[in-house]
Amino acid sequence: MKNDSCLIVLNYNGIDYLKSNLNEIFRLCERSEVDFFVGDDNSTDESITYLKQNSIPHFLNTGQNKGYAANLNNVLKNVVDKGYQKFIVANSDIEISDDFFENYKLTLKSLRNIINWGLLGFTEINESFKKQNLTSQECQVQNKVKTIKGFLYVINLKLIHTIGYFDESYFMYGEDNDYFYRTRKAGFAIYESPIKVFHYSEGSELNLKKNSWLAYRNSIMFARKNLNRWGYLKLMLSIIHIIYNPFYKKNDPSVNRLRRSGFIENHIFFYKSIVWNFKNK
Repeated sequence: MKNDSCLIVLNYNGIDYLKSNLNEIFRLCERSEVDFFVGDDNSTDESITYLKQNSIPHFLNTGQNKGYAANLNNVLKNVVDKGYQKFIVANSDIEISDDFFENYKLTLKSLRNIINWGLLGFTEINESFKKQNLTSQECQVQNKVKTIKGFLYVINLKLIHTIGYFDESYFMYGEDNDYFYRTRKAGFAIYESPIKVFHYSEGSELNLKKNSWLAYRNSIMFARKNLNRWGYLKLMLSIIHIIYNPFYKKNDPSVNRLRRSGFIENHIFFYKSIVWNFKNK
């Protein structure tokens, strides 16, 4: 196998994004010698039919709706021993520029002498574009960060061999933050690239109330699993601040999930998630 990297696009009920973006992404992968895989979490829309009709060469279906982490793990476990060194993990609701992979390979060159890099993230934007025309110097990775956005990132094979796969108990939301936390805990570094990628955000969400509940439940599960008592307390106070402060205006998908159901339901989700985590220690 000659390709060092593969792209894994994860989908659940994202038929509109598959129709508008998938073929273009596939074309760019072929041109750039990056192998292309699609993992579907047993979608209930037309996604699976569409993927089969378009003869995607590497298409894996979980067989039942198991969540984001299970979908990703299903693909990773099928490709991890095929010789790839880097795994680009992407949501289906993104658009990449024509020169994305050229810029990506320049970024990888800047990481060659960094032995302990584990994850590489990208810059999220909310406007579509065709080409970035970044220079080699502009593609140099300079930002070592604590966390990255979960819509698109690169996993180093060494990291998988060290910390394993994603925690499937999250189902959706929080599994990426959990993995990023475990990455730093294991002594690996996380970097963010200046390469910009357009992300629609929450592209495959259908049941918004269920997703809000998962956001509450998993935030507390993350704290229970990974943080000390002080860290746990700070996270709880942060959630309380988001719920009860009427002037809180931060426009972020993670915040919107916690606020969008209204004060009463947010209140219920919060206390219900505390009880759930207490019972499922």
